Amino acid sequence: MVGTDTLLTTRDNSEAVIEAKAMMCVYGPAGSGKTMSVNSALRHLAPNITHHLELRAGPTPRDIRHGLFQALGLPGEPPARPIEFDTLLKEALAEEFRVLVCDEAQWMKKTGFEFWRHLWDDKRTNIAVIFAGGEDNLIDLERASETERARLACVSGEGIHKVDVGAVGDGEYLLSPRRPDRTHGPGAWD
Repeated sequence: MVGTDTLLTTRDNSEAVIEAKAMMCVYGPAGSGKTMSVNSALRHLAPNITHHLELRAGPTPRDIRHGLFQALGLPGEPPARPIEFDTLLKEALAEEFRVLVCDEAQWMKKTGFEFWRHLWDDKRTNIAVIFAGGEDNLIDLERASETERARLACVSGEGIHKVDVGAVGDGEYLLSPRRPDRTHGPGAWD
């Protein structure tokens, strides 16, 4: 595989997201190499701790729960009640650091992003999350109100930040962490 600028930028950004235990969204038109770039970077950076979910057709939090249950290889049957299911997932995600990749993120609604935030925001979970999806998804985020973006972007009060193309790469957003235990150094991801 040739190390194109986009591929190398995705690798650098994925490394930064993993180090910060943050969230990132890679977006662009169909066929632009989002998934390939993310997968290539993670094969190099986190081959044994990456878990992939591919969700389609407007996944609900229930769909995400079941996708995570399968991706993490959890034993037994999935719990029937959401609160029990969330507890199980949070306990599993607290055991060891993991990188979660949600492909086809353009299909997620607000409740889906809010569910990811719910998992990521828990002080016990030890995760980084990378979303890959089509442009429509991020256009919806850009149209959202500041309050909605703050909730959707998994950020406490700061909204979603488009980072300079030179620093992040065309078509990538970093979702900056604001939890003190999720940053590295003062002002990380400002």
